Amino acid sequence: MNKIIKHTLTVLICSAIVLACKNEPEPSLDAQNKISPLRGNPFSVESMVRAKRVIENSAHYAAAGSPSLNPRVTHYYVVFSPANNEELDMIVQSGDVELFDRPLDVSFLGEGSAIFDYDLATLAEDSPGHQFTTVTKDFSFPPVPYQIIAEIYLPFEDPELFANQDRRGSIPTDGLPCDLYKMAQEWENQSLTDNGYADFVDVGECEPYLDGGSGGGGSTNPYPSNQWGRIRIFDNSPGVNRLIPIEGVRVTTTRFLSWKRSHTNAEGYYKVNSPHHEKESKYEIKWEDDDFRIIAHSGGQATLEGPDQKGPWNFDIANNTKAQWYGTAFSAAKQYYDGERYGLAKPQNGDLFRTTIKVRDNDCTSRYAPHADIPVVGALFFNDIKVCVADYKDNMSALYGTTVHELTHSAHFKERPGNFSEEIILRPAGRRVLESWAQGVEWWFTINKYRTLSNNMAWGTYGGYSSHFANFQYVTIDNSRRYSNGAVIRDDIYTSLVIDLIDDFNQRDAVGTDLSRPLDRVSGYTINQIESALYNNSGVALFSNWKHNLLNMFDNPTESFLHEYFNNWDQLD
Repeated sequence: MNKIIKHTLTVLICSAIVLACKNEPEPSLDAQNKISPLRGNPFSVESMVRAKRVIENSAHYAAAGSPSLNPRVTHYYVVFSPANNEELDMIVQSGDVELFDRPLDVSFLGEGSAIFDYDLATLAEDSPGHQFTTVTKDFSFPPVPYQIIAEIYLPFEDPELFANQDRRGSIPTDGLPCDLYKMAQEWENQSLTDNGYADFVDVGECEPYLDGGSGGGGSTNPYPSNQWGRIRIFDNSPGVNRLIPIEGVRVTTTRFLSWKRSHTNAEGYYKVNSPHHEKESKYEIKWEDDDFRIIAHSGGQATLEGPDQKGPWNFDIANNTKAQWYGTAFSAAKQYYDGERYGLAKPQNGDLFRTTIKVRDNDCTSRYAPHADIPVVGALFFNDIKVCVADYKDNMSALYGTTVHELTHSAHFKERPGNFSEEIILRPAGRRVLESWAQGVEWWFTINKYRTLSNNMAWGTYGGYSSHFANFQYVTIDNSRRYSNGAVIRDDIYTSLVIDLIDDFNQRDAVGTDLSRPLDRVSGYTINQIESALYNNSGVALFSNWKHNLLNMFDNPTESFLHEYFNNWDQLD
């Protein structure tokens, strides 16, 4: 029996060859983790050799040009047993791998059925759990406990047969060889039948590929038939209120022990290119990327379970659903890490550990809501963002902006870690620098996105769409807000400084003469200039440092009003 052993860090001394590490003594086993095999393994080299002898006499084999068939170990079906999220991230960062929290054969065949004999050791409750996947034979295993369940041969992923196929879904440049596809299909089906899985034999159609390209574009589906689809999300923000495409989402399909993935493009279309997946496959979306992942309220990886079906899966994420909240936070993070971030510094990346964004929809434990936070202890900054959507459910732009806000803190810490910690200590004057910068970047990302979506250049400005973001621009000098739970926070650390340096709106004169509003006769600075002044040399800890850097580094026709403008906030220190 295959036993998944709960290793310690002694896994580091395991042999470099791909063998299961062993530890003594073996831990007790949880009976609930035992799954008995149903039939034989149709993907073993031995099974594929037997099936080869049959199909070499077939018409499809002859039509394919009687190619040389070489059944051998091309992949390993493995299970990882990470003790914590750090080890989970080490697996993700190790190469081309997609992890699943259930055995792939059980997921496809149904509960209670399996190809393999599983006898899994019980992991700690706070561990991510066993992670199953199929990797290529040359996969470089990270120092995380793992077990090779089986050495297998996957004909549809044999580079000698399908040299232009890959897991990420690029389309072959020379078209799909249909005769070869039909021959490989017959080969796999023969092995399934030989091992008692005739009920799962599925004959898919082979259609020549058309020109298209995996990137796609335009407003129509750019992909030929096969495993294509579209993912959209309902955005209930003021001025939008409609379905919009969601970009960068990783869509995964699995069939037996084979998995494929693709990412949605700017129009929400994705294409999983594999002749294997012409057949019935299981769809899934994980709200994660190489640099970050969205954590559900329950504490686990946020996912969207798709159907088991043949052909394309199109899905529209409905309003006021968990998928809407996870997808919105994902969109903000994906843009900040990999999309249009307007030349600003990137948040801390996943070189070691990915940023986690925990999206909670109730039972928010912070002092107030709507809210978000990142724990900071001394000079240590943890990539652990918590966002509560309790009061955001009717305005996805606020959830989007709040996610950007917290990621801005991550970027700030990455660029100036020592200075960031100093600003935390210098409360509230130092916190005013941190929060004013994050507030400004939140505003900048959000108005640019939603002015496009609403087709209204007044979105997010005083008198325009979205009072939530208009209030950023029309802030009072000393403004405290009382939230629904009665908590009060000092809003004077969340100033409109960055916004005021950019816009030409003087809020003091907007409605008569309101002395509670900042006197703002400064305008025309760019978001990049403001960031450069913030990070210049060792960075800034106080507004006064920020002001002097702006004066010394850039020429601006309104710079003579900088002293006057900063005096609005100096009185609060």
